[in-house]
Amino acid sequence: MTLSILPEQKSNEELSQWPRNLDQFTPLMRQFLEIKYKHDLDVLLFFRVGDFYETFFEDAKIISKELELTLTGRAEASCPGGKVPMAGVPAKAVINYVSKLLNKGFKVAVCEQMEDPALAKGIVKREITKLLTPGTILESEWLPQSRNNYLASIFKDSKKNQYGFAYVDVLCGEFCFTVLSYDELISELNRVMPSEVVVPALYEKKQNQITKEKVLDIGLFIKQNWFCTGIDSEYFKKDFAGKILKEKLQIISLNSLGGDELLLGHIASAAIFAYIDSTQIHEKTIFERITPYHLGSFLNLDKTTRKNLELTETLKDKSTEGSLLWAIDYTKTQMGRRRLRSWIEQPLLDIKLIDSRLTCVDELIKNKSIFYDLLNCLEKIFDLERISSRLSASALNAKELIALKDSLLQIPSLANILKSFKMPFFQKIINYPDEIKSVVDIIESAILDSPSNVLTEGNLIKPQYNNEIKQLREIIENGDSWLNSFETIERQRTGIKNLKIGFNRSFGYFIEISKGNLSLVPSDYICRQTMVNSSRFITNELKEFEQKALHADQKIKSLEYEIFCEVREKIKNYCSVIRELAFNVSVLDVLLSLAQAAIINNYIKPILEDSKFIELRTSRHPVVEKKIGFNDFIPNNCYLESSLASSPKQQLMILTGPNMAGKSTYMRQIALNVILAQIGSYVPCDYARIGVVDQIFTRVGASDDIAAGQSTFMVEMVETSSILNKMTERSLILLDEVGRGTSTYDGVAIAWALAEYLVKNKCPRTVFATHFHELNGLADLYENICNYQVTVKEESGHVIFLRKVMPGGADRSYGIEVAKMAGLPKELLTRAQTIMSAMYNKSKTPIKKETIKSQIESGQLSLFS
Repeated sequence: MTLSILPEQKSNEELSQWPRNLDQFTPLMRQFLEIKYKHDLDVLLFFRVGDFYETFFEDAKIISKELELTLTGRAEASCPGGKVPMAGVPAKAVINYVSKLLNKGFKVAVCEQMEDPALAKGIVKREITKLLTPGTILESEWLPQSRNNYLASIFKDSKKNQYGFAYVDVLCGEFCFTVLSYDELISELNRVMPSEVVVPALYEKKQNQITKEKVLDIGLFIKQNWFCTGIDSEYFKKDFAGKILKEKLQIISLNSLGGDELLLGHIASAAIFAYIDSTQIHEKTIFERITPYHLGSFLNLDKTTRKNLELTETLKDKSTEGSLLWAIDYTKTQMGRRRLRSWIEQPLLDIKLIDSRLTCVDELIKNKSIFYDLLNCLEKIFDLERISSRLSASALNAKELIALKDSLLQIPSLANILKSFKMPFFQKIINYPDEIKSVVDIIESAILDSPSNVLTEGNLIKPQYNNEIKQLREIIENGDSWLNSFETIERQRTGIKNLKIGFNRSFGYFIEISKGNLSLVPSDYICRQTMVNSSRFITNELKEFEQKALHADQKIKSLEYEIFCEVREKIKNYCSVIRELAFNVSVLDVLLSLAQAAIINNYIKPILEDSKFIELRTSRHPVVEKKIGFNDFIPNNCYLESSLASSPKQQLMILTGPNMAGKSTYMRQIALNVILAQIGSYVPCDYARIGVVDQIFTRVGASDDIAAGQSTFMVEMVETSSILNKMTERSLILLDEVGRGTSTYDGVAIAWALAEYLVKNKCPRTVFATHFHELNGLADLYENICNYQVTVKEESGHVIFLRKVMPGGADRSYGIEVAKMAGLPKELLTRAQTIMSAMYNKSKTPIKKETIKSQIESGQLSLFS
């Protein structure tokens, strides 16, 4: 299938900067333009010329700017100034440069020389061998090893206002799809974070250019926040989806993929297949299955919550260190690290699945004496996920085949170590497929232990694997002896003691004679090159040897490449077995990581149940504890239970206390304990009983959206509104100082009303941290609201933070004391104390509990009257 990758919207002026009349150019430049015009103008063309990849015209200007390269020129009389803009990179360093462009969202076509320039008649034949886009990279070394690189696709059904969503990691083989609402789609995009999103587009093609009419309606927010590539909307049709999915997956019906219920997901998936086909020229990735999924299977975490809880990266510098992932990551394989990240990003809701993971972790902990042996095996296993995908696309090189063999050799050892384990998951590794031995035997018999990196340069195949290779190798090896003998004979014949035999690509083999010995050169020597201090000669005998040796060298290279491809195709038949094994090994790596985290950090096994409880005894924050040390962290308890107001429980906690006392840490550790439990991990507590949480919402900290013209308070209210619209009785809500972005009276009124709303509607488990001490009065009015405070101790005019969460409400925020600790001038602090005292003395006497209650009951409450 041929597809055109559409460029981003370009003006006709931009497109007209490319020359039209090709006849005026030299043959090389004409070849470049002809190849350029066969593809889209927004694809940067890296054009191989000798040891460099060159770019010309507008491409050269772009890479010069983006890669900070010198913009030079190539002589072309027909161009203004007699030069074509040119910028290039060394072939040996192309990976670094191309990967930078892909990370910036560019698409790159790599055009290779398809014949030896020395043997070419006329212009060297060239063609595009790779078409690289941010989401379709098959080169593992161009991507981060510990995270997935996703390509996504979106299709909107305007009538139903639903979206088909699919995403794939081309290099790992993971392919999933679903149907979502708009809000769910945005949440999934924030979780998956695709490098590229394929969307339907209408366009018309004109000579030497493509003008896109419009991208269909997928929402401006998506187009502004993700790198979108438009492809012909014809590839987003029901009939096309049915045809391509059946063809690619070798199935006769789409019922196994969810049927009509997931039709929009089928359409999005088919568009991905079409787009991948258009970008993979020689390497065609095979996907044996794609997986439907439903958001109802996972704990929902929106973008704000993911950021606030620092699940996989920190808010401050986007670093992994300091995140939850960092705190529990003891994995040994790259695929294990990616699997752990995906578990953290998608905690489970199914108690049976959670308990299955927990039981596996438990079984490992009970057998911790085998950890060293397991870790030793895992450390020797390469990235089988990426290896299997490259294998399916016939892109695997010889070193990767050896890595595959070395990895598979560890599987029997893993199986032997786990032989006494009972859980069904471990049985998958214990009873590994027999085909693994076949793969190892094929590679072992054919491929050298230390093969070449370049498939066309020989040094790939063991001589005993093929008789012809063996004979050719003998010719080459005997050639060295012949050359040594020839050199000795010629020295004796000529009397030139420093006579040397040399070789280079330009002249082949030659005899080098120093300038002082030129008078001794025999008459049968033919001069090929004269230099300052020496001259180079050949003889008929040396030339005959060269032809024989070079023929053997070229023949062995082409033969080895041919045999290598045959071996690779044999192993390709086992691709599905390798993929399944890769999955199981990555899961084992994650389970072992969780077991190690539990032992090293003193975690306990949580109890998961179908209730609305959260009970955590002496719970800790897994990240803070790891940073400051186990003995220095102050643990705290938490008890929450969702309930209707008519059946009072401890559902909503009003949490007061000074800044820096630990309120935010306390709230986050509750959420992180829940997430750890629902990924199947032990948790940092002495006891944990958790009724499965379906959603976690956080409203923590200020996040002004200045670009959108929204203030702190507006963002705060929008996020709070979103929480109230989406929450259920199984949700966990963490609110930090809601209402602080406006005046005190407005803030208290909103915070008070919000707390009331939460205990009257759906009653989610909630922690509400605030400096509005008036909210402590809510506990007197609602039996399912409780007051807790983070305690402090005043000593000699100083505040000591005890970090302990205790029943009761605080009546002071110690703002001036915290300002003193921050180093504000003494004069300023004294003045602040005077002002605060004056304001406090003028403040009205708080109304009594009985008065508040009676006014609430009569609907006449005024907080400050």
